[in-house]
Amino acid sequence: MPHDAPFEHSGMSPSGHPYRPDNDEPLSYWQCMEIAMRELLIEKGVTTAE
Repeated sequence: MPHDAPFEHSGMSPSGHPYRPDNDEPLSYWQCMEIAMRELLIEKGVTTAE
C-alpha cells in the first residue's frame, strides 16, 4: 500500500524532486562552444547524438 496515501505531487518532477527554476539568461561562451563542438563531432561522424 505505499501508493495509497493521499499525497499531492504538484510542482514535483517524475523523480519526486522539485523542478528547478528556469534559467533565462543568455548562453555563456563555454555553453556555445560545447554546443558547437558537439554538433561538429556529430556531423563528422566521430560520435552520435544518442
